[in-house]
Amino acid sequence: MKMKRRDPVRQVRLTFDKKAKNLQEIRCQLSTSVVVDNTLFVAYDESSAIERLLEEEGGYGSHQTFELADFFDLPDGSEGEMDIEGLAWETPYLWFTGSMSLKRHTPDEDDDDLAGAAALSTISVDRNRFSMGRIPCRVNRKTGIWTPLRQVTIEGKKHTAKLLEGGSDSTVLTELLSTDVHISKFMHIPCKDNGFDIEGLAVHHDRIFIGLRGPVIGGWAVILEFGVHERGDFLHLDGRGHDDKPYRKHFVKLAGMGIREINIDHRTGDVLLLAGPTMDLDGTISAWCIRGGFPEMEVTVCHRPERLYDVTHGGEHAYGKDKAEGMAILADGTHLVIYDSPLPERLVGEEAVLGDVFHP
Repeated sequence: MKMKRRDPVRQVRLTFDKKAKNLQEIRCQLSTSVVVDNTLFVAYDESSAIERLLEEEGGYGSHQTFELADFFDLPDGSEGEMDIEGLAWETPYLWFTGSMSLKRHTPDEDDDDLAGAAALSTISVDRNRFSMGRIPCRVNRKTGIWTPLRQVTIEGKKHTAKLLEGGSDSTVLTELLSTDVHISKFMHIPCKDNGFDIEGLAVHHDRIFIGLRGPVIGGWAVILEFGVHERGDFLHLDGRGHDDKPYRKHFVKLAGMGIREINIDHRTGDVLLLAGPTMDLDGTISAWCIRGGFPEMEVTVCHRPERLYDVTHGGEHAYGKDKAEGMAILADGTHLVIYDSPLPERLVGEEAVLGDVFHP
């Protein structure tokens, strides 16, 4: 498929708190984003926190960190890596998900051959990665600022922060996928080896979508859909699925790419996707659109999504740099794209980084 390179219409500056813990990791490892009114929420790879930025001239600032361990009893506490790869919004909730993936160790440069080989044979589980949930937020109507809280009362109804039910290193979703006809064989393969790896989350009314970076099956990307209801202290899956499973499956032909981010344009119902290589390699990262979204069906196969534009082709400047990871829809319908491992020219001072805005 012919590439559709497009230059951004402008850049925006994301300015983080100079005193923030892990400041350089935050601005250089951004993985997902969502915008609501004047509030931008982002997350980065190696934490269990959500970062909030507020709109200001030229971009976003007034950075504040919200540790998820302050809202939930996480298996590995605040220091455990959640690998947050999806943020989504459905008023009044901020949704999040970890990657729910296994991790293969990699050799250090100073390892000898035996130690390096041993590292490559080691697969580990970060238990916080198996976390998905939602946090209610309260808005200041004058400023458009949304603040996550453990509990919010709106028009007499209480909204409480809750996680999807599961064990210490699983969720009810991953347990069900372990017997899925398409996905089960990939559940014990690490991420970036075409194993199971969530990257992307979107919520539209009562429909929740998660995108899979892997597996890509026969060249087809996979998006899972489900609903939830509250029962006790947790969220539970609603029955709406395929093959007697409480989830739906959508297969999308994205030129062999896996999902990196999902957004839903609430004005049109269009599903917007950021897609790129499944494995740890440089390659094209593209924005795609499924007009009108997915139909209310247990399983769908989408042959012809619309390829909007190509964001980057990894490696054209430097290996492993400037990887588009997050995409958010701004109020004017343009797309804000943020990057993991940004090039030096994206870094501003000691505490800011530039994202790109693309016209759809």
